[in-house]
Amino acid sequence: PPPAPDQNLVLHKDDIPNHNKVGNLKWGTALDNTQDSVMKKRHGFGSRNGNARLSERGVKKVRALAASGVSAYRIAQMGIISETQALRIIRGEAWTYLVS
Repeated sequence: PPPAPDQNLVLHKDDIPNHNKVGNLKWGTALDNTQDSVMKKRHGFGSRNGNARLSERGVKKVRALAASGVSAYRIAQMGIISETQALRIIRGEAWTYLVS
């Protein structure tokens, strides 16, 4: 049985799903599993997200345009993102790992 009620998932320490030796398994939560995938860069963020409309290069271009005075409204008119998404990128609220 799990050591705590919320630790209801069995996680693989080496991330190999068919390596089911007891020493390679540990109890964890859904949050533990997600944090592990983010830490090991297996999580679909940025251009690896299936819903991403921009690449990292596109995000940098949006930020460069904004820095040169182009409005989020104008940026949205140029491409495939909304004004809201352009604002989130410019403010560093989206694509946060690219914020310098």
